[in-house]
Amino acid sequence: MARRGSGIRLAALKAAQEAMRAEQVAQREQLRIKTEAVATVLDARAQASHVRAKGEVTIGRIREETERDAAVFDDKARVALHVLRGLAATNAEVAALVGLTAKEVREALSAPGASETDARKPTRSSDETEVSEQVKASA
Repeated sequence: MARRGSGIRLAALKAAQEAMRAEQVAQREQLRIKTEAVATVLDARAQASHVRAKGEVTIGRIREETERDAAVFDDKARVALHVLRGLAATNAEVAALVGLTAKEVREALSAPGASETDARKPTRSSDETEVSEQVKASA
């Protein structure tokens, strides 16, 4: 009987070893899946960060271009404000005409760029110049 018991024990050990191997295979598979998922998260986050950083550089470049382009119009507005200020008694009057506050008008007039002397420079279109020359010629 001792033999028979040892045969049962041997079979039980074999069954236990098979169960353990199956569990180890499942654990290795879970570890592989976890490792792959962690790697995917880290890689995706790094790529997202890179894309965002690249976007920030692009945004900065676009912002600089936009500011350069807008500066031309800021200068035109400043010249026109100087013209209006020359015709109006106060910054408040100019502000009321153009929908700004007196403070905004004062800041625009004191900002570097187009100056009051630019506003006073006579500008002539080619038609005005032509008419002026015709008047001189007839005199």
